Amino acid sequence: MAQGDGAAFSHDEPNTQHPGSDFKSTIHYLLEAGADPKFKGCDESAIEAGILRNMSTGIFLQLLEGGADPYDKGHCDYHAFGLALVQGFSDKLLRLLEFIKSHACQGHWLQIPTDLDFSRPEAGIQLVLGCLPQVGLINFKYDKGETMLHGAVSKANLNLAESLLDHSDDVTFEDMYYGTPLHKAVGRIRDLHQAELRREVWEDFQLANVAMYNPTVGKSRLSFLSWDRYP
Repeated sequence: MAQGDGAAFSHDEPNTQHPGSDFKSTIHYLLEAGADPKFKGCDESAIEAGILRNMSTGIFLQLLEGGADPYDKGHCDYHAFGLALVQGFSDKLLRLLEFIKSHACQGHWLQIPTDLDFSRPEAGIQLVLGCLPQVGLINFKYDKGETMLHGAVSKANLNLAESLLDHSDDVTFEDMYYGTPLHKAVGRIRDLHQAELRREVWEDFQLANVAMYNPTVGKSRLSFLSWDRYP
């Protein structure tokens, strides 16, 4: 199975560059005014939000330099670098590791070697993947009962999924909500199919309530009687 060097599964495309917006200055002013980057709103820290919402690397570094904790665990129970790994943001993972190198937490299982090449996108991925089995986190059950393999499948992060399997992740582990990673993959394919069907209906009919479209009802194009559910 492929070793998944990480070069092919970076999803780094910032979602914070909208015309007329200046989020970097906004973050700067908030931090200058005393905003706490470690505060967790709805159990979500600023650094976790930055990863989940794919903020630009510049804003990401602002949060770290403003006091955000790179070792923090959010509501998903991932460390920030674990979350960046699963989401497929290799550039943010490297920036996290680069920051950790100069702000090391003594005794933590993730230590940055002095010869780590930060110019290689796959370097951070290989480092974290190499450490996970040593500390028993390769099959760790995160919040909501998912393993990292479930998360990688959900995000269509297939190179990471292959790498996790190469590192002995448990393909038979059964999550209480989603079943095995195979169930998760099938469910994810269905979600993508449903989204495409809704897009087609929207284009055909210009409907505002496309969320109620149910493609499982015979040959009917529309059903306003039931919410979308598994057949």
